[in-house]
Amino acid sequence: MYAGASLPRWDSLSVIQKKLYARQAEGLAAYAAYTDHEIGRVIQAVEDMGKLDNTLIIYMCGDNGTSSKAP
Repeated sequence: MYAGASLPRWDSLSVIQKKLYARQAEGLAAYAAYTDHEIGRVIQAVEDMGKLDNTLIIYMCGDNGTSSKAP
């Protein structure tokens, strides 16, 4: 239980619910992979300019995570 919301056990879900939740997890994983790649490009560009040792990069993400609401 988290903040008043309870999540069902995976083995209690229907096949359709499992497909939905797996798809949501895939979307979040794709977002994380894309973001990681793009942040890597920023860091590489700063390094290519010779400024990496004298640069502070702050990354903030506020995607709110996945929803705990059942469909």
